[in-house]
Amino acid sequence: MEALAACRLTLGMSMEGRVVTVDAKPIKRFEAWLQNDGSQRTLWPGVLELSKDFYDTLAEHAVPLDYRALSALNVKLSWENLRDQFGQEYSTSKNFKHEFRDVLRQVCVVYPDARIEETPGGLILYPSRPPLTKTTVAPSLPSSKVTDVDNSEM
Repeated sequence: MEALAACRLTLGMSMEGRVVTVDAKPIKRFEAWLQNDGSQRTLWPGVLELSKDFYDTLAEHAVPLDYRALSALNVKLSWENLRDQFGQEYSTSKNFKHEFRDVLRQVCVVYPDARIEETPGGLILYPSRPPLTKTTVAPSLPSSKVTDVDNSEM
């Protein structure tokens, strides 16, 4: 996350018969909580704010995803990759696997539809129902001006 927060990107794309190159710094603001004793690496950010230019470019050139195709994919994650991503502070793979399995059981309690299988060397993630049902968000409209009436004098 620290490297991503500090990076600069150059995006190239075709737009209306033209080739466009955009230099972007994707993250405008990044804050993370750190352990003062040095026992743990940087945690996920408390604040992550995308730059306006980067966000606008993503929104304007978003590539639609076919969720049916994505849901057909099975993903195998090796214990080594999982430890590199989530458990660098563990001194041994055995300690990491034990802790990760405990946390994974807790995840499955709150996400019972998650289809995960432990296999020799890692985990396989199968297509699963989303943890939340699809919702629609309607933009809020400005409320009309409301006048307060003091009913105590009536």
